[in-house]
Amino acid sequence: MTAHYLLSKEVLHLTIRVPKGEAGFFLHLLESQDNLCFPTTLPFENGDGWRDLLLRAPIEWEQELRRFLNVMQKKVPILILEDRIEKDD
Repeated sequence: MTAHYLLSKEVLHLTIRVPKGEAGFFLHLLESQDNLCFPTTLPFENGDGWRDLLLRAPIEWEQELRRFLNVMQKKVPILILEDRIEKDD
């Protein structure tokens, strides 16, 4: 972890929604970004046309993650459902 995180313990939590057919592609691209964040696929119902993803990242990676999402929105529809910063336990 970085020095800023160790001092602040702040973590960015973004919950986003992407089309089901693009979720695998999106997660693959996210993984290729050198651990930019820690993604989790949230529970879903059969037949849902989307996947909700929780993206967590130390606060100092916020700008880079947001820049990545802005670029990706040109290729994949991304809806931000929740955007918050929390203290890590």
